[in-house]
Amino acid sequence: MSKIFDAIRQNGFVLIRDALPPPSTFIEVYKAFDGVAKLMATDELASIILEKTAIDWAKDLRRSGFLARAPMGFRDRSIRPDKAKKSYFQYASGYGAFVRANYPRLFSTYPEVDWLFANCEILSEAAVTILRPVILEFERRYPGLRRLLIREQGFPPVVVRLIRYEPGSEIESMPHHDKSAFTIHMNSDDATADQFVIGPWRRELELSDLKPIMSRANLRRTSDAVVFPGMFLGQMGYEEILPSPHAALGSKDARLRHVAVGFWLIPFMFTDHLSTNIPLRGVA
Repeated sequence: MSKIFDAIRQNGFVLIRDALPPPSTFIEVYKAFDGVAKLMATDELASIILEKTAIDWAKDLRRSGFLARAPMGFRDRSIRPDKAKKSYFQYASGYGAFVRANYPRLFSTYPEVDWLFANCEILSEAAVTILRPVILEFERRYPGLRRLLIREQGFPPVVVRLIRYEPGSEIESMPHHDKSAFTIHMNSDDATADQFVIGPWRRELELSDLKPIMSRANLRRTSDAVVFPGMFLGQMGYEEILPSPHAALGSKDARLRHVAVGFWLIPFMFTDHLSTNIPLRGVA
């Protein structure tokens, strides 16, 4: 059995050393993300156009359905009192190509948008390069998985999510599973490396089973890829492949914090009915 499969089965994840672009790439993408977040808040025309790109993309289910209807573009949740103060930017290669083909003036008028899209494309390509061998390793044990996940033509069903946490607010996410076939935790600029915790494959878990990963995945160290399964494979009949529970621990930081994650999805799998929250013993 492969080392990748054995590591995921035992620990809930596999750590792939020195697989990602250099830390400078994440510095650049976070700066670009901050620039677009400021643009969305201060430039009404830019905000309208960027929102329109996501709406127009989603209208065609041949496009959005291929990415399991994952919403593209910028989403601001920092003003919702019931949520952690954060905003998102979601990107896929197909979405990037669509926006560049249909909204070329967006990139010439707003260089921060061009900068963000270009850097997200670098991360998307890196996620594909890392996750494809993982899928092929799982194919050895689960024949048919490759055909389900990998399309030989067109863009791969990979979405990059950037998360931007506002300063001075308590940051956390409850233990949950991802809506993905495989997830790749690429980077965070947390001051410490113990904010992200993950648990092993078990039917029942306690909160204490979720442990931090010393992945060196911050801006001052080499970026290591943390890869783990999401919910989608179990939903498609591969019930032995359990999704890995994980969470972001609470923090009160006086600066912006950023996280970069990638998701390999299953084309045309619609999962609005699925809940990602998981009940753990020890969690009220």
